[in-house]
Amino acid sequence: MPNTVIVTADEQSAHVEDIKMYIISRGVLDVIKGVAKPKKKKSHGHGHGHGHGHGHGQVIPKTEDVVEELVLTQLFPGLSFGELNMLDPHRRRANSVRTRTVCEIHTMAITDFKLLVESFPSFAKVVRDIAHKKILNTLWIITTLAWGKMMMRQTKKNRMK
Repeated sequence: MPNTVIVTADEQSAHVEDIKMYIISRGVLDVIKGVAKPKKKKSHGHGHGHGHGHGHGQVIPKTEDVVEELVLTQLFPGLSFGELNMLDPHRRRANSVRTRTVCEIHTMAITDFKLLVESFPSFAKVVRDIAHKKILNTLWIITTLAWGKMMMRQTKKNRMK
């Protein structure tokens, strides 16, 4: 289902056996910096007797329903997530993942992952390399976004002078 949070930042499995890696076979997912919640549909209140100074019957968006989130990237079929937790089971998740569309996602339990690594030691290196590239990509995205925000603020300051 769209808008379903698959994993949440800061989440840590109570039992190592519950740790999973996810492989996407259909759909699109958002990787969100920090904790994500299912998106609420924009609700509207009517201006009756709320003391907002708006005309009778005027529709006013409720700002408490709007949550600003930073989508770092999107995941598509053929991609995976959760590799870092397979390699370091006691690690807390840094990002959340939420479905954008209807998705088909397969999971691999850590017990199966360990069996694969025992049978094919090179598999662990491949997963480590994938995880390392994802970490570097996330750092690049965050740095680029921070630089962009800084440049926008600087431009705004220069225009006010």
